[in-house]
Amino acid sequence: MVLQTLGLLGSISLLVGVRLVVAGFALILLVISLTAYGRNKSTRLLFVSGAFVVFLARVLVVENLSLLFPSLSLDVVDLLRGGLDFVTLLFFFLAVVRS
Repeated sequence: MVLQTLGLLGSISLLVGVRLVVAGFALILLVISLTAYGRNKSTRLLFVSGAFVVFLARVLVVENLSLLFPSLSLDVVDLLRGGLDFVTLLFFFLAVVRS
């Protein structure tokens, strides 16, 4: 609804803004988890950091692939997005079950 009223240019800038906020938040969480790992040396925190790295890569790279390569199939982008989501969840799972 809001995107329709802003028009195409407004929706693109809004989308870029949201992606930048999400990427910034993921970067902050990555720095916090690496700092915590430096203090505790817990392998759980390395898995959490890995999850944030993969998520950050997804937001910065995969979400912008269609802008960088317009001829790229959306199926490829969806496959990459799904694969990185799986890896992110796997890292979080390993952080939880790791003793």
